[in-house]
Amino acid sequence: MYVVIAGCGRVGSQFARLLDQEGHEVVVIDSDRTSERRLGSGFGGEFIVGNAFDTDDLMRAGIEQADVFCALTNLDNTNIMACQVAKRIFNVPEVIGRLYNPERLSTYQKLGLNMVCGTSLIATELKNRVVTPGYDTVEVLPSGDTEVIVVKATPKMVGKRLADFTLPKEYLPIALIHEGEGEVASPDDVIQENDYVYFSIRSVKIPEFLRRVGAGSGREKP
Repeated sequence: MYVVIAGCGRVGSQFARLLDQEGHEVVVIDSDRTSERRLGSGFGGEFIVGNAFDTDDLMRAGIEQADVFCALTNLDNTNIMACQVAKRIFNVPEVIGRLYNPERLSTYQKLGLNMVCGTSLIATELKNRVVTPGYDTVEVLPSGDTEVIVVKATPKMVGKRLADFTLPKEYLPIALIHEGEGEVASPDDVIQENDYVYFSIRSVKIPEFLRRVGAGSGREKP
């Protein structure tokens, strides 16, 4: 996979190193030449000094052959403009941008821009762990009313089938991790100790679901 990353800050550089370690072709572009040092001496990709949304600089980074473009600078407007250029001018198949202001997230998602807001993700994660421990939110759909969550198998779940924790149109299991290996969910799969089960669920049903599976603050009293 060929990935172009705009922004070599803490997030961009770490992401670039992770992809490089997995064998992907990575090109990082940043306007600050000194930011290259964040990539470290072991980085096998390429670093280019340039502007995140300048077409000439992006072409030098190989945007025309990129499978993925990520705009991860510390400026929302720069990331938004860079994503638009990558998507609409160069037709990059997968375009993802970082967004700092959570109030703008739904607006850009409705425009077809795939933006990720670290502020919202961290706030949601903290809320889950403090208010409703026992599950983590993996993804929230742009509509805001449906989530993908992961739950570690509880005593109430172990030994039962995934089908036992399905409520049509409300929540259903979609995948699980067993002994470190991911599997697409099957209704007849039996949940085992230390499994992690992923569910697609309507947000309003999460408290009810947690009570049913005996997780977090929704745990039923013995």
